[in-house]
Amino acid sequence: MPLTQKRLRLLEKLDTAAPLRVVLVNDLGFQYGAGIACRRTAQAFLRHGHQVALVAAHVGDRDDGTAGCPEFEMPGWLGIIHPAVLHKDVIDEALVLPMIHGRIAALKADAVIVGNIHNPCPSRRYLPPELLRLLAATETVTACYAHDLHYASGGCYYPGQCQHASGVCTAERCPQAATVPPRLAARQETFRRLFSARHRLPLVANSHWTAAMLRRAHGDTAVPVVPCAVETDVFRPDPGARAALGLPADRRLVGIGACSLQDRRKGAHLLPAIIEQTIGACPDTAFLAFGQGAQDLSLRYPGHVFAMGYLDSPQRLALAFAAMDAFLFTSGEEALGQVLIEAAACGVPVVAFDVGGVSDIARHGVNALLCPHGDLPALGRHLQQTLNDAGPALGRNGRAIAEAEFGLASHLEAWLKLLREWAASPTPAVE
Repeated sequence: MPLTQKRLRLLEKLDTAAPLRVVLVNDLGFQYGAGIACRRTAQAFLRHGHQVALVAAHVGDRDDGTAGCPEFEMPGWLGIIHPAVLHKDVIDEALVLPMIHGRIAALKADAVIVGNIHNPCPSRRYLPPELLRLLAATETVTACYAHDLHYASGGCYYPGQCQHASGVCTAERCPQAATVPPRLAARQETFRRLFSARHRLPLVANSHWTAAMLRRAHGDTAVPVVPCAVETDVFRPDPGARAALGLPADRRLVGIGACSLQDRRKGAHLLPAIIEQTIGACPDTAFLAFGQGAQDLSLRYPGHVFAMGYLDSPQRLALAFAAMDAFLFTSGEEALGQVLIEAAACGVPVVAFDVGGVSDIARHGVNALLCPHGDLPALGRHLQQTLNDAGPALGRNGRAIAEAEFGLASHLEAWLKLLREWAASPTPAVE
């Protein structure tokens, strides 16, 4: 089957290093974990002279997520487009689909990368999965980037204790039914059609664990891995970080942080026991907490937990990491964990549970010490070992890994390689 004109034009641009026009699509813009990952993809393309636009169902409750990022002052940034119809209390999918698709088509993209489409917007709105079918039917190279398992299950983002999150779950027996999008069966069927070997809308994972789960759900579908990235020129070791943040120089600081420290999946229920165990054994150790719920921990453990709240600024978040002697990661389920990349880039050793895609960046005995999920005694021993003597070497190794594998340039290179591969393939047939 001959290549379409759009694919030939994309190949020509890639061959001549001409600027591309890339449209990113997601649910919540540049906010929260997957949104921050999307922002960094945009930064990677913008830094190298490409044009980028974001089409999002919702921009954000705080700001649009571009503050502190000079890339969004560059001429290649085309802005964020979010159809106002998605903010209404009642929306008509028959109206929403052509409207969003029309906005994307009007941008005349060389490539479209679709991230999360499952998170609730105002009034708990979701981007309809049929949008993917419309995009796949065009001549434009389109790919889906999985930040979690929604593209595998059609419903839940992480399986928890459920054994059915591999594409065989049903709404009737779903233990997380209250949190998954409506019309679960229809979403599952749409994903199975689009990601099957016959149709092959390209599917990309953020970690090897995510890729394995997606292959399990969709058979022999090839799922390449493009890990999330970090700005290694912003997230870097900084000996002056504590002074800049007004933190004590004579305490050993253990970092804990996530978008929400109240999220059970992030190990929120384990933090009190860990904090009490640590300060009981080492009274000179304190915790530096960031994210929603950090202030609650500070009030509960005054003098032992310093709270920084939710950090929107990349520069301030980088300072927080650079001030730490170790970063403690207590998630029970994680596709990758961007905070682990941020910690590594700042030269901070990691202590974590070995779950999901954590080991893609936190490598036991190299830049991290890992233990089985829930093993608090082992976690405590690893933390003490890191604070006592192992930390500096682990931290240096982490910085080297981040620079070599998780920088924006490496991220862009991986995407360009895949775009070339897809452009050289015929447009997939979509029913």
